[in-house]
Amino acid sequence: MRAVLIGERMNRRTYRPTRWPEVVQTERYWRLQLRFGLFRDGQGRQRLESLGLRWEDGLNLLPPDPQGVPWDAVTAREVAAAWLPRLRGYDVTYLCGGRVLDAFGVDRCGLRLSQLYGRPLDIGGALATCLPHPSGLNRWWNDPRNPERLKRRLRRAASA
Repeated sequence: MRAVLIGERMNRRTYRPTRWPEVVQTERYWRLQLRFGLFRDGQGRQRLESLGLRWEDGLNLLPPDPQGVPWDAVTAREVAAAWLPRLRGYDVTYLCGGRVLDAFGVDRCGLRLSQLYGRPLDIGGALATCLPHPSGLNRWWNDPRNPERLKRRLRRAASA
């Protein structure tokens, strides 16, 4: 199964790189983000892999920013719209966190974000599912029952 994992952005203690391609240069931006990857190591990757997830490609919607820089929802929506055709080439797209879900324009239908975790979603003809953001600030991970429930839900969705 070919899967892609999409996150928000990398937070760094340094400044954003000065030579960064504009979103309109979609192909170059896509390739650069793929090369950069996301959750390469550390707690975030371990949490997602503990759910049994495997992904070929992982990338962030926005370029790295220093910690504390506000989320740019407008640019995130532009990037999501530009990437949508590429996502149809994957069997499943994992959207990591509520900001990414919002960038792709997913209607939550009045549900809490945690109620969408692991459920199949259609985003412009691409099969997707929402995952909890694996950062240490996300309290969802504190309850050990939550990952087990999500793991079961993901297994059921994969077998369907």
